Amino acid sequence: MKIAFFLPDLRGGGAERVSLSLAKEFSERGHQIEFVLMGCHGDLLSEAERNFSVFDLDSPRVRDALKGLIQYVNKNSPDVLIASMWPLTALAATAKLFSDCRKSMALLLVEHSILSVQYASKGFVHRLMLRASISLARMAADRYIAVSSGVAADVAGLANVSPEKICVIHNPVPECRVPSPEELDASSRRWGRIGKKTSRILTVGSFKEAKNLPLLLKAFKKLLERVDAQLMILGDGDQRQQLEEMTEKMGISDRVIMPGFQVDTSPFYLTADLFVLSSNREGLPTVLIEALSAGLPVVSTDCKTGPSEILSDGKFGTLVPVNDEDALSEAMVEALSTQQDLAKLKARARDFAPAVAAEKYLRLIRAKVSQ
Repeated sequence: MKIAFFLPDLRGGGAERVSLSLAKEFSERGHQIEFVLMGCHGDLLSEAERNFSVFDLDSPRVRDALKGLIQYVNKNSPDVLIASMWPLTALAATAKLFSDCRKSMALLLVEHSILSVQYASKGFVHRLMLRASISLARMAADRYIAVSSGVAADVAGLANVSPEKICVIHNPVPECRVPSPEELDASSRRWGRIGKKTSRILTVGSFKEAKNLPLLLKAFKKLLERVDAQLMILGDGDQRQQLEEMTEKMGISDRVIMPGFQVDTSPFYLTADLFVLSSNREGLPTVLIEALSAGLPVVSTDCKTGPSEILSDGKFGTLVPVNDEDALSEAMVEALSTQQDLAKLKARARDFAPAVAAEKYLRLIRAKVSQ
């Protein structure tokens, strides 16, 4: 089959990584893969172009992309179109309805976040438009997929349907790659060498409001009163300057490292002692699974949604209340001083293997194609 992924671009976000991971799995099973992007840019673009066909709609705004998407579908006739993240899910549903392939093309729509929370500040009119577009998209789609049970419940509430009508497929996360000794040494040098017993704390994610990195900085400052530690924040975004200014004002800039976005994060997971997620909200944070795959202990806020699902309500890591710097700091101190069962953490990560997710997607696709 020809399977197309529709995304805004290929920046280094979770949905983009997930799509690439699924694409590789589908390709290994003999399917033809194409990426359709609103804009042909992003940290992961070169990886996609090395392996797959990439089509650029050259549409900076969502509403401008509809015509190009319909033209792509009519010209290339994909057997399957997988669209991720609202409003692209609604756009893909509209494109199917107005395309020549509306009867033959399977449409899978995937939501990665809690939309009702993400857009809560937009007001009543926006919420009505959100609910209406999701309801229409769900009816046009062959399956609506959510990356966690919490996301499924949110989509079901917005579309006014039972959660059972939303299929839950957890994000695929490849097993942590084993870097070469040279790569591990290079990663260690990025951490710097403050002391032999200095604990290394890692987080990975975009510098945006939902990740609540200021909370992590405050909790880390409290931790430094009791523990000799460093904090590395992998990623980038609009809040970089704000975070850099915070570390200066708090007097911890010599203990916080922000080396930017990294295509391959495995050497950093494997040279850290603890992974921390401080988010206000998530869909299914793949970084937690990546940390578990590396055998890295995890502390996370118990935000909506995903962390409790991944960590099985605290069985595979520590969960703390959202926006509680004292609780987060205390949990970090305790995790660093507690012996961890690394084999158990790695085994949990294998539940999210790409092959498992890919087979679930293909099962849905085969059911549609065989109709």
